[in-house]
Amino acid sequence: MEQIPDSGVLADDVGPIRYQAQPEALRPPGRRASFVIALEMEPARFDSFRYGLAVLLMRRPHLRPYAHIAHWWIEDIEDYGDAVRFRDKLRAEGGDETLLEEYEQICIQLEEEVQSCFGASGLDLP
Repeated sequence: MEQIPDSGVLADDVGPIRYQAQPEALRPPGRRASFVIALEMEPARFDSFRYGLAVLLMRRPHLRPYAHIAHWWIEDIEDYGDAVRFRDKLRAEGGDETLLEEYEQICIQLEEEVQSCFGASGLDLP
């Protein structure tokens, strides 16, 4: 069996993933190490994800209990964040009405898509 170092960095499509083994003193007797994992996403991508999640949870507050698993759908939430930003830019600048209407629909579709993903997660929430 391959030995895993107590800490390190793994590569992933989201960015580097740092991991750290739980200190031996905190482990129950006879248990292998458990690991704490932290994603270090690229700043622009992370901003789109955070922005998209924040807007989604404000617009659909009933999804807030799912926030802790939102990282399962990083790309969907990033796409939503990017679409919302562009839609808001069109609104502020008084841009092309047809394009604005299209982005309104895209935002609604992405909200519904992420909502269905959260609902299909199978988590038993209050």
